[in-house]
Amino acid sequence: MFERFTELAVNVVSESQEIARDYGFSVILPEHLMTALVYEARGVSLRLLKNNNITPERVLSKLYPDKTPQMSENKTLHFSPEYKKILNNAQELAGLSGNRTILYEHLFLSLLNDTSFEKRQILFDFGLDLEQTKNELC
Repeated sequence: MFERFTELAVNVVSESQEIARDYGFSVILPEHLMTALVYEARGVSLRLLKNNNITPERVLSKLYPDKTPQMSENKTLHFSPEYKKILNNAQELAGLSGNRTILYEHLFLSLLNDTSFEKRQILFDFGLDLEQTKNELC
């Protein structure tokens, strides 16, 4: 599935797996992807996040105020259905933009557009503007 993903997009997915593992989850959730997107941000997305003081630490403290990462065994985790939905939507966004590869931006926009993912509100609470982000990333 990931052969069409750019190196940065693959890094985001890998980072989300590590976050899930480090925080003791048995499945990879969209909030792990959201945090990984903040960790791996580059270029325009990094500027948008920095302008709103959005850091991985701030996101994690909102998501898991009472948890700290632990060293965990390197077990295989599976993507939740919600996470898979975001990945599929990223593929659709890539196709709509005429791009054969899935970019970091497709993952980011797919996550921000997913209204069923309520925890995305954390980014908006920090000041990220959805329309501005869409305009600058497209």
